[in-house]
Amino acid sequence: MVEAVPAPPVLVVAAKPRAKAAKPQVSEDTLNAWQQRLEQDRAAQRRRQQAVSARAERQQAFRLARRALEQLAQAESAPVDPALAALADDELACAVHAAPERIRTVLAATLRLLQKGR
Repeated sequence: MVEAVPAPPVLVVAAKPRAKAAKPQVSEDTLNAWQQRLEQDRAAQRRRQQAVSARAERQQAFRLARRALEQLAQAESAPVDPALAALADDELACAVHAAPERIRTVLAATLRLLQKGR
C-alpha cells in the first residue's frame, strides 16, 4: 500500500505596502523664488517677441517707403503727356483716368451720347 503524502502548506506572505519616501517639502521662499523666476522668464519672452514683431514692422515700413520712392522716381522720369498735365488739377479727370478700363468705356459712351444730344 502506498501512503499518500500530504502536500506542504502553501506559504502566503502578505505583501507589505512599500513606504513611500517622504517628499521633501519646498519652503515658501524657494517656491516664491521659482514663481518670480518663471514670471521673469515669461516677461523676457514677451519682450523678445515684441522686439521681433516691431523689427518686422519696421522692415515692412522701410520696404513700402523704398517702393514708394522708386515709383515716385519712375513717375518723375516718365514722359509727361501734355493732355494729362493740363488736367492734373481736375479731380474728375484724374478719377476717370485712374478708373478701370470698363468704367472708362462706359463713360466714353455716355459722353458720346451727350455730345450727340440724346
